[in-house]
Amino acid sequence: MKQDRSKTNFILGTAGHIDHGKTALIKTLTDIQCDTHKEEKKRGITINLGFAYLTHPNGYTIGVIDVPGHKDFINTMVRGVSGINLVLLVIAADSGIMPQTREHLKIINALGVKHGIIVLSKTDLVEPDLVDLAKEEIKELVENTFLKDAKICEVSAKTGKGINNLKKEIYNLTELIINETTVIYSENAPFTMNIDRIISLKGTGTVIAGSVSTGTLNINNSVYLLPTLNKEKAKIRSIQKYKNFAEFVYPGERAAINITGIKKDDLKGKTVLSDRFLRSTSIIDAVITFFDSEYSVSSVTKANNKIQYVVNAALLLGSLNTHVKIHVLFEKKCDMYNNDRSYYVQIFLEKKCITRCENRFILRNTSESKTIGFGKILDPAPLKHRKKTLKLYNLFSEIDKKGFSGIITTELEKKQGVTDYKTIAEIQNFSPSETKKYIHADSQKFTIINRNIIVYRNVLRQKYKSIPNIIKKHHIKLPLSEKGLTTKAIAREAELLKFKCGLQLAEYILNKLKTEGKVSYSEGTWILSTHKIDISPQLRGQIEAIEKYILNCDMSVPILNNLKAYCREADISETQMQQILKHLAGQKRLYFIDDSYIHSKIVDYCRNLLIEFLRKDPGKGITVSEFRDLVKGNRKICLLLLNIYDKEKTTFRKNDMRFLYAEA
Repeated sequence: MKQDRSKTNFILGTAGHIDHGKTALIKTLTDIQCDTHKEEKKRGITINLGFAYLTHPNGYTIGVIDVPGHKDFINTMVRGVSGINLVLLVIAADSGIMPQTREHLKIINALGVKHGIIVLSKTDLVEPDLVDLAKEEIKELVENTFLKDAKICEVSAKTGKGINNLKKEIYNLTELIINETTVIYSENAPFTMNIDRIISLKGTGTVIAGSVSTGTLNINNSVYLLPTLNKEKAKIRSIQKYKNFAEFVYPGERAAINITGIKKDDLKGKTVLSDRFLRSTSIIDAVITFFDSEYSVSSVTKANNKIQYVVNAALLLGSLNTHVKIHVLFEKKCDMYNNDRSYYVQIFLEKKCITRCENRFILRNTSESKTIGFGKILDPAPLKHRKKTLKLYNLFSEIDKKGFSGIITTELEKKQGVTDYKTIAEIQNFSPSETKKYIHADSQKFTIINRNIIVYRNVLRQKYKSIPNIIKKHHIKLPLSEKGLTTKAIAREAELLKFKCGLQLAEYILNKLKTEGKVSYSEGTWILSTHKIDISPQLRGQIEAIEKYILNCDMSVPILNNLKAYCREADISETQMQQILKHLAGQKRLYFIDDSYIHSKIVDYCRNLLIEFLRKDPGKGITVSEFRDLVKGNRKICLLLLNIYDKEKTTFRKNDMRFLYAEA
């Protein structure tokens, strides 16, 4: 399915050393001046992110981000190029390759940008042979990067030389990206926009600006400023895209969103705008790569497999900038260029972030003077890893290779082999529908039940075997009971209730066992299909003895201690006594109320007397004292009997009187 052209959007970013002509180039391309701040005009350098746009001949818009080239503003540069679709690497012909040329190239390569054009600027200032020399140096620079086959466009923003050709290359490249990319827009994907500007305008209020990463936003939606704990929503007043008001905003667009309902103080530390509350994290599992040997880890295998190697750094992720502690777990087995080395790590962040599997980040040293490496999120919601095991290495490797579809195994490990789409989506900041796209039911490790529950096959087999045994134990414990166990009781015994979907899983297994004829469902409980009440002559005698004892109590409530003493004399254990009492109650030969047993013959006899009395004068009613005199019992048994009649709706109580129900 090719991308819908009505939702085709691109963000183009610049990269390159300071004073190599990035801002002048954008001004010539778009006729928009990006250096608008007073300090930028005064110093003649780009400090903040600048924004412009181009309109493709086919009608869609290409957003343009101008980033600062000065070494002091690398953090701003990273914020700008996070999420771009294509890049213009600008190199001045008169200066050639400079320190930030190399650093910017490392960063955009590390962030996973796949498309770009190399712009050789200021060609009007040098002779043609120097241009050719610069091009050879550039080819050597980009040899092992995504720009190895990129076009090199010679331009001059001052004279206009090569600008039309550069525009043509930009348009051709965007068309190529569209034609080669298969995109399925998910309307249910969380809308996320990295916040790179927060502006307060008099008469307008707060405007949040940034690049849209995922999802679609409608002007009628509410939004959250994240990370946050209080789930406070803001309302959208208006949406602007490239100086025009809009109803919707899509991935790959620049947007400025005017919001209401959030206090100015609440904006501090917010890095993401979303249409829903998303989980924030301060611990992530990741794969990282250090750029040079100074920051590589020579050995990560320590005594007792305990985690001991820690690297301190600054982490840049979208709009987030925070110091971190990196716990090195394993060296990744792969071929790297030069001195680059990769590791599987667990990272502890000083500031919480909003992220998803496969999001990319940059690492700088703690003074933020040097870019030391980059990384990719593997799991944004990991458990703390205290030991390094082969199993853990394999889990890291699986996510690294498969992306989000590989994280299912990790989530199953966290949840002891049972989870569901909704739980994974909430933890991983995906939508349930997105999650389903990444999960395949033909996995050898897990299976999918009712299009929702995900369970390890070996766990499912174990629960399938254990549940009939749970019901069997119940029958052994209560051999006289015709009833079995409820679904919830079985789920509890099978240790399934600790899972959100545990009750659903128990129902699935029980219904499968029922289909196979191994269990049956009767009166709200599950019993084994082979279950039968087998009463031996000895047991029958014990049942009759207890029933006779209770019947002989007549209008007195049987005292439990006296019944226990009687059973001991008759060689009936207390457990047997309890089973027999439940059996007699199940047979409706005894009534059980308020921890007391009354024989059904007494209950029936007194009911008949009561009905006959009340029918003589229906409006009169009867008091407890009058009922006691009528049945010649004590007050305790009379109260118990009246409670039975009230519950079965033979009578109803009004103040201190009992009256017949109309149907009695």
